[in-house]
Formats: sequence, structure tokens, C-alpha cells
Amino acid sequence: MVKWSTLSVEQRVSVLEGAVTSLGERLGQGDDLQAVADSSGLSTPMVQWALEQELHPWASGTLFPIWKRHIAGRGHQGKHLLVLAGNLFTGCIKPILYSLVSGSELWVKPSRRDLLFPTWFCAAVRDTSESVGCTAPVTMVEDGLAMVGDVDRVEVFGSDATIATWKGALQHSNPVAGFVGHGHGLGVALVTPEGLENDAEHQWPWAQALAMDVAAYDQRGCLSPHAVILLGGDNSRSGSFGLQLHRALTDLEEKLPRGTLSVEQRAEEHQWRAVASTVGTLWEGEAHGVSWEGHLQSLRPSPGLRNISLFQCENMEQVVQILAPVGSHLRALAVAGHCGPAVQGAASVYFPQCRIMPAGAMQKPPLYEHADGTPAMEAI
Repeated sequence: MVKWSTLSVEQRVSVLEGAVTSLGERLGQGDDLQAVADSSGLSTPMVQWALEQELHPWASGTLFPIWKRHIAGRGHQGKHLLVLAGNLFTGCIKPILYSLVSGSELWVKPSRRDLLFPTWFCAAVRDTSESVGCTAPVTMVEDGLAMVGDVDRVEVFGSDATIATWKGALQHSNPVAGFVGHGHGLGVALVTPEGLENDAEHQWPWAQALAMDVAAYDQRGCLSPHAVILLGGDNSRSGSFGLQLHRALTDLEEKLPRGTLSVEQRAEEHQWRAVASTVGTLWEGEAHGVSWEGHLQSLRPSPGLRNISLFQCENMEQVVQILAPVGSHLRALAVAGHCGPAVQGAASVYFPQCRIMPAGAMQKPPLYEHADGTPAMEAI
């Protein structure tokens, strides 16, 4: 058997692209696609959308240019442990590809809540590698903590508490190993005066773009918006934008239906909507809720699940003050309208870890970065 690390980069890329293609074909339709939907809690159309965004691009000659520009000469051929304790089902794709294209051995500790997709992806990589007389060194493990003393790098996706646990274990038993943690976060959308001006027809494209950001992954990602801040403008235009967002989300319910909610999620959604209807105006759909709550005194994040609050701030100074408690957990700021120097300057100074993007692109980070902005080479 040929050793994985001795293959040329071109050969490793070919294997990994073949695995992506194979898995994509397997999940094109039928029972396997439904199984991933059931495992992730998303609808099958939403799973298909997610695969188009996060899996399929890697089958089209994308990986080698990214390796050449962002990983070559920096990637470490060692033993990597990947811990998936809190991420979207597609969140495993990039770290698996980044590690394996660098020639490393990889152990994957998946979440018990979402075993299916990472297990199938790793199996597709191993099966495809046999075409070059090699078995790709990627293994699923149940007890990752028992392995931290024997790895060169640990990468963890999860809550702050989970990251602290794994980092502490690594420092205790293997202090020379590298560590990268990807914590939870959230996004916020900002509608500038340009996005609010004129009539509903002018607002509609911005509302459609933000609706896609809200609907993507049923608002479960660390880039998903949990509040929309309307910068300036008057109450009539702000209320009009809320109505347009409600209509745009209604349109998406047929194209990209929401997944099934648990009893606890339904209770949380009901409580949030009850408060929203009391403090402002609430527009409800079969699978979404939009509230207009006037001038914002403190951030009231939504429970997700396609529920979103709209607030009003007079200027960027007030926006910064309101978002200050979120701190480093603010991952994304989507802008509907003109993103001028005031917006860019405030974000870069007070929230340097936050990615700024146009509305509609919150769940489309660059392929050479993780969702939290961590570069590909940092994790390996």
C-alpha cells in the first residue's frame, strides 16, 4: 500500500475531488438524502441547497488552487484530531479536506447528534483513495480525549465550554501540540438608509436577500442573522421593510421549507413570538416570524428557526453600543444598502473578528476560510 503522505499533492487532490463527487452523487436523491435531512433536522430541499453551497464546489478544480495559495509550505504533515461538537452538518467538509490535502493523518470525533454526514464523507475518501493503491488515513473515533496525547494538532468546533475542556486536556497531556477552536457565534444584519429609501419596490431586493440569510440552515449557523438593525429612517419605512421581509420569507417556505421542530423548539419560538407581539408588530408565517420592535435599547436575539427581530438605531455609535455585549461572538454583519466608511470603520475597530458582506451572502464564506474567518492554514 502506498502511504498517503508520499502521494503528490495532485494525487491527493484527485482522490479528494473524487470523494466529493461520489458523495454528491450518493446524496443526489432518495433515501440517503432523506437520512441526512433527518439527522441534521433540516428539510431535504435545504440539505440539497447546503450541499450545492458547501460540497459541490470542491469537485470542480477548487482545492488545488486553494492549497497552492493558502496551504503550500504552511501545512503540517502530522496527526490531526478533528472534534465536531457543535457545527452545521456541512461544517466538517473544509477541515477534513484541509488536513488531508496537506498529507496529514486525521482522526474525526463526530457529534453524537449528527454522525451520518461526516461518517459517509470519510468513508467516501477512503473508498476513493483505493484507486491509487492507498487508504486515506482518516478514521472516525468515539473517544477523542484519549487521543490528545498522541496528536500534533487538535481542532474543535463547539461551544466556549467545549473548547475550554479540550484545550485544557491538551495543555495537560500534550502542551506542545497545536490547538484551534471554532466557537459559537451569531450574525446581525444592518439596513442602511439606502436600503430603506423610497417605496416597497425598492426595498424588495434587499428583503429577498436578507430572507435567504435568515432561511439558510434554518438560522442555525454561526453566521446566521439573529437581529436586523435599521439605521436611521422613519417608522413608516422601517415597518414597511419588516413587511417586505415577511413576504420574502413566505416565498421561501415553499422553495426551501423549514425542518421539523422539537417540542422544546416550538415552545421557545412561541415564547419569543408572544413577547414580539406585545412590544411591537409581529408578522407570522407557517414557518417564520418577523417582528418590528422600534428603537432598540438592548439586543433581543431571536431563537433562530426563521424568527427575526427588526430594531431601529439612529447612528453607528448606537449600533456599536448595542452590540458590545455580543463581543467576539459577532461573526457576520450583512449590509443591505450602501456600506460606507462609517459602517466599515466601526466594524473594523470594535468587531475586528466580524466579517462584513452584502445581504444574501452571510452563509457563503470564502472556500479558503472557515465560517468564523479562520484561514485554512491556521488549522493545520
